[in-house]
Amino acid sequence: VSSMSTWGYATSIAMAIVALSEPFLGVFGDIRGMRKRLFALFVGIGVVAVALLSFTPMMDFMSSTAAAGRVAGLILALYIVSVIGFDASAIYYDAFLTDITTPERMDRVSTMGYGLGYIGGSTIPLLIFLLMNLILGSDAMLFCLSFAFGLTAVWWFVFSFPLLKNVKQESFVPRKKGAVKEALKGIGGT
Repeated sequence: VSSMSTWGYATSIAMAIVALSEPFLGVFGDIRGMRKRLFALFVGIGVVAVALLSFTPMMDFMSSTAAAGRVAGLILALYIVSVIGFDASAIYYDAFLTDITTPERMDRVSTMGYGLGYIGGSTIPLLIFLLMNLILGSDAMLFCLSFAFGLTAVWWFVFSFPLLKNVKQESFVPRKKGAVKEALKGIGGT
């Protein structure tokens, strides 16, 4: 129960950080040329955090309660960072919808991207983890978990390249002195 509540708190912390920073992140993403840079930054943050998570199952967490606590703390910290990377990158990913499709096709393109992202980012690694466990046996569970985290990081990294390579930011606010300050005042007013 304690572990589940701690996991819930970690998820809440990550979501609160993104929710509170989202209006500001959106302001910067609307500036010409910034959306793709910010998308790449947050994808990078998330990918690195997930890649680092792939090492945690192989850490010595069974030698003592203190070791277990240290590894658990590291896992929670990396989890929070990965959620922030994912959710913040999704802000810019979603903002590109108006640049890549027409209003009539927007729902279809959005749901297709959402669905394929979940299949590739969670369902396929989960199935591979389960199959590896079945084939290698439960003694290899920690290795299988490491592999699934590593695969997820690689998958996320590789499948972000088409957007980074092919999509241009068509909708933007021109850069001008004081634009960010003006936008932030607008957020304050809201």
